[in-house]
Amino acid sequence: MSFTPSVPCWQQVPWPSAARDRRTPARFVSAWGCRVSGWGYAQPVSSSFAVRGDLFTLGSRDVTETESGIVYRGNYKLQRAALLADWFPFSGGFRLTGGAVFNTDRVTLDASGASGTLNIGDRTYTTTAADGLNVQVSFRRPRPT
Repeated sequence: MSFTPSVPCWQQVPWPSAARDRRTPARFVSAWGCRVSGWGYAQPVSSSFAVRGDLFTLGSRDVTETESGIVYRGNYKLQRAALLADWFPFSGGFRLTGGAVFNTDRVTLDASGASGTLNIGDRTYTTTAADGLNVQVSFRRPRPT
């Protein structure tokens, strides 16, 4: 399967580097593209410190395909929220960021075979309906950044 976007895959209104400047008002930001969208808010606190928060998602997807008697299932859900603090030590664009990320990142893959035989290279394997492969990947929900 291939995907050719009819619009650019990524558009972003960037975090204002001026967020470190107390004279700059707070800013809302957004980003969107191929299956991704996000929103955030940045608030300068002093000339060298700002706080921000954001919500981003790649959404979720479920796919089921069957090939040669093997059922392949896959799904993912990728979403996160972040609370961050930025320190601009040199009065420029360089910043150090710390904070916490809360997410629901999860990927599940499953391949289940029907009874029969599989040929891999020059070897033949006999399978039962109970044979298969299951992989689950997830991340800690709150994590430091």
